[in-house]
Amino acid sequence: MAYSLYDAAVIPCAQQLGALAGIIDKAATHCATNKIEESALLQDRLYPDMFCLARQVRQSADFAMNTGGRLAGVTPPPCRLWMTPASLPPKAASKPP
Repeated sequence: MAYSLYDAAVIPCAQQLGALAGIIDKAATHCATNKIEESALLQDRLYPDMFCLARQVRQSADFAMNTGGRLAGVTPPPCRLWMTPASLPPKAASKPP
């Protein structure tokens, strides 16, 4: 069985985005349960030299889109800036075809 660039690049990106969507769902549930404002978590950092969570989500989405676009030989679409967990695409959209 051949191992293609799609298998090497797109499948891991889709899995990573699916895992990230799960983490964000858990964060949204945590915010609702503990009455924490979602923006507080989105702007929070685990360590001072890290990007905030919102920026890390954008970076992950950009990387996945750009990887697929470059492999297909097309210009990737501009990234929509997701700012709240509720505005993220459903998990089904992040599963590989």
